[in-house]
Formats: sequence, structure tokens, C-alpha cells
Amino acid sequence: MKMELMRKIDYYLGMPICYLFAFFEMFKRLLFFRNKHLGDIKKILIIKFLGIGSISLVAPTIVALKNDFPQAKIYFLSFKNNEEVIRLLNLTHQNFFINTKNLYQLFKSTVGVLFQLRKEKIDIALDLEFFSKFPLVISFLGGIKKKAGFYLTQEWWRKYLLDYLGYYNHYFHIKDIFLSLAYLVRHDDPYYRAFDRYQKKYTLPILSIYLDLLNKVKAKLSILGASDDRAIIVINPNAGPELTPHLKRWPPEHFAQLIEKLNHNYKSISIILTGSHSERSYVQSIIEKTNISDSNAVINFAGETSLQELLGLLSLSNIFITVDSGPMHLASLLRIPTIGLFGAETPTLYAPLNERATVLCKQLYSVPMFTVQWQAKHSH
Repeated sequence: MKMELMRKIDYYLGMPICYLFAFFEMFKRLLFFRNKHLGDIKKILIIKFLGIGSISLVAPTIVALKNDFPQAKIYFLSFKNNEEVIRLLNLTHQNFFINTKNLYQLFKSTVGVLFQLRKEKIDIALDLEFFSKFPLVISFLGGIKKKAGFYLTQEWWRKYLLDYLGYYNHYFHIKDIFLSLAYLVRHDDPYYRAFDRYQKKYTLPILSIYLDLLNKVKAKLSILGASDDRAIIVINPNAGPELTPHLKRWPPEHFAQLIEKLNHNYKSISIILTGSHSERSYVQSIIEKTNISDSNAVINFAGETSLQELLGLLSLSNIFITVDSGPMHLASLLRIPTIGLFGAETPTLYAPLNERATVLCKQLYSVPMFTVQWQAKHSH
């Protein structure tokens, strides 16, 4: 399904359902005493649907919850196309996935997940989406006892649907914004007085790549003409479809000029361009703008790798040059040298959490373009 259609469903179907649930909760609180006490937490659900990069940044939050509630089972709910990255993180006890291939699969898998959630009797859900209505609908229909999420003042009804009202602070990195919700659930401290110490305890994990995976990637590169005795520079010119990728992309002409300069200045290198299968033609258009005689010097690797193989490729690289995107954050899990190119988004929120990374971002008054308020306004 296209992202535009999913947003319309979330808004036009999710909004009236959330209003209905909110009015129900309002009357319920008037008639009954509201017990916010968590009690014995045995099952925690984390909900994050969009962005493999954002999902990788949830890892410190999962670790924090496991430390704060050592007796609890941690569950993750996401879309099916994020399954590989969640399994790679390997931090949860059980995962649920909703298939967004088409409307029928969306409905069928959602109903299946609701039955599973009701069977599991989840104690609390942490909604890590900022403006989507779908996670709250799932939480209520799934019979989850308590809900924690971010309270955006332009959506007043959230304060009736959430038991823990998280505060979105755009001066903090998104990793810490996610983490603040775990802190709030554990300490019930709306002023976050001890959050500074809390956030410093939790960083991104480091992933290890197995040798057989590296050999598999090397074999694929060899077939496409890459030489083993050359240094590897990996370039990712693509951004995901969650918002408006053309505003995150560096112009293709700039990438072509960069590739030519790298090829001219460093003779013994292979330049590998990555992307999904749907981005292959765009990647090829960049290569065609270059004037390089050696056909094996620049390789279009878009659509040639699984997520695991992409991590293997990044592990083999000497440097990774990328726009603000999911692969940039995956590279942070490997701690490889990275140059992150930022356009419409601010590195304050999304800089790679990697001491070997450098961020390039022009300081414009219009940046960031993608505030949470902007997303809420354009979510439909």
C-alpha cells in the first residue's frame, strides 16, 4: 500500500474512532475512580510502525524497560516490512506484525494481531508514534490496560486515551525522546528531574556481522565487477517514503560530481551505490550523469541486498556517505565512519549516534521542515 493511502486511512478512520474512545473515557472517569497505579508489570508492548532508522533508535528504550522491569516480557508491534530490523536487534521476547501489502492484508493481519494482544493480556503499551491514531486504536481494541504516549496539544483527545502523557521536546535527540517515555512510566515524574542521568545510561547497541554474511556480500560485489583489492566507499542517495523523500535527497547532480571527484582523487576505490529495488532506476540515473571510463569503478547495488546484506556491505566499507535515512542509523549500530547529509530535517533530532560520524547540514531558518506539528497537519 502507498504511504499516502495509509495516512488517509489513519486520519479519516482513526480520528473518529479516537474521538469515540475519548468521549467514552471522559464519561468513565466522571463515574469511576481512575487508578493510575501500574501494579505488577508483566507484559509491555512497544508500538512503532514507521522508519527502520527510527526503529533502530528504539533499542535503548527496550534495554531501559528490560532493566526497569526485569520480570516483564517485552513485545514489539510494527509493520511487516520492518520485521527484519526488529529481529536483527534481537531485544524483544515476541513480535507482532501488520501486513500493509493491500487493504485486505491490512484488515486481516490487524484483526489477527488484536486477537493475539487480547490473548496475551498486555499490561501497558508504549506508543512511539507522534501523530498516528492507529496505535491507540490497536491499544484499546487489544484490551491493553494502560497506555503511554506523546501528548500533542493540538490533539486534545489524547489526554483521555493516555494514562502517561509524554512530552515531546524537540531540543533532544529522537533516541532520548523515545527513552523519555520509558522513564515516565518507570518514575512517573512529569518534570523529568532525573532524566539526565537516566538517558546517559542507555546508548545504541553494537551489532556484530558474521563472516559468512561478509563473504556472501563480497561474492555479489565480485559478480558486479568490484575488486577485492580496492577500498570501498558506499553511498546511499535515497530517503524512505515516510515523509517527502525529495526534500531529504541531495540533488542527483551533486552526487554525480561527488562520485567523479572521489574517483579522480582516489584511484584504488570501488564506489557502491545502494537503495531498494524501487530506487534502482534513480540510482542508475545518478551514475549516468558521471563521466567515468572505468565501468567497474561505480556499481549500482540498489535492490541487490537484504537488510542483513546491507549491514554486511556497510561493514566492508571504508566510509559510508548517506542522506538522512534509515541506513544512516543502521550504520551507527556498526560504528563505521559515516558522513550524514542533512537537508529538510535537523541533526538535533536525527544525527547519527556514532562517534565516527560527521554531519553536514546548512543552517537555514526553514530547517527543520518536518516538525511534529507539520506531520500532524499533513498526516491526511
